[in-house]
Amino acid sequence: MHNESALLMRLHQQQLLPSSVLLINPPDNPAVYPRLNITGVLHDNFQNYRGWEQSGVPTWFACHLPDQLPDHPDDFCIILFLPKGKQRLLAQLQLLGGRVAPGTRLIVIGAIDNGIKSTGKKLDHYCLQVRKIDAARHCQAWSGLLDVRELTSLEDVTDSWSLQLNSAALDIAGLPGVFADGRLDSGSQLLLDTITANRGDIPATGSALDFGSGSGVLSAVLCRHFPKLEYTAVDNDAFAIQAARLTFQLNNITGTVSATGHPDDLSGQYQLIISNPPFHQGIAQTTAITQAFIQRLPALVAANGQTWLVANRFLNYEDDCQRCGLKVSRKAENNAYKVLLITR
Repeated sequence: MHNESALLMRLHQQQLLPSSVLLINPPDNPAVYPRLNITGVLHDNFQNYRGWEQSGVPTWFACHLPDQLPDHPDDFCIILFLPKGKQRLLAQLQLLGGRVAPGTRLIVIGAIDNGIKSTGKKLDHYCLQVRKIDAARHCQAWSGLLDVRELTSLEDVTDSWSLQLNSAALDIAGLPGVFADGRLDSGSQLLLDTITANRGDIPATGSALDFGSGSGVLSAVLCRHFPKLEYTAVDNDAFAIQAARLTFQLNNITGTVSATGHPDDLSGQYQLIISNPPFHQGIAQTTAITQAFIQRLPALVAANGQTWLVANRFLNYEDDCQRCGLKVSRKAENNAYKVLLITR
């Protein structure tokens, strides 16, 4: 059980919760909350959503709650688990407007090292009677009464930024909390520069997979160089998926954008696979997703296909590739990142 969930159950034991709750991004599976009367669960994390899908509780994978919520008791509150990043929290609070009645109690629970201490000031813009109600296990819980009345759409929290590519510009969609929103991060820049430098050796037709696509910026750039490829972008985050779909639309990219919670869910074979894979879950660093992705590559890469992956220099993914029977070479590096070419 995560510390945030433990604090929620402590609030329940202290009778500080109403009779029913709606959870937003709970970090644990349904078995952790056996004594709570849960009327609904919203997840923007597809893997965690899949864990709740069979629970019997109304569950949504989306950026915000449905416009019409299922019936729930009058004695009701929303429990929001603090996301990583200030902008994602502000967007989640704004997107409650018009979907949840003013005066509904909201409780935000988060870890101290994730910034929960400053939550009170942020809640002041969206809630009345804001106060800290508990603290334990290096976490805090803040409470307030929602005072957001106007219906907020995703368009209201979506923006775009321009990426200059030679003589042309690409429009990249941005949503709060999506990786490298508003800029091309240095790892992705190195990956794209390396692929461009080797463009004569890159498969130019067939299918391409952008794993952990974020806003879809990698697909958008590569589509300019390899327009005959059909692109599939996948990500675990609902905000990233929405941003990538809009990026595809803005740049007339032929392909699809979809959710995937784990590399084991991927299917098909691809002539070109690109990835700046996730290295963080919340504030924690992890290589588990990338290692699972590498283990799937023998099934995903076509016979003459290529995988291009950028990673921090200190991460030894070369050994993971070799254990899977894959060929791997380092095609570029700088003081922070390296680009690997992986083939069968």
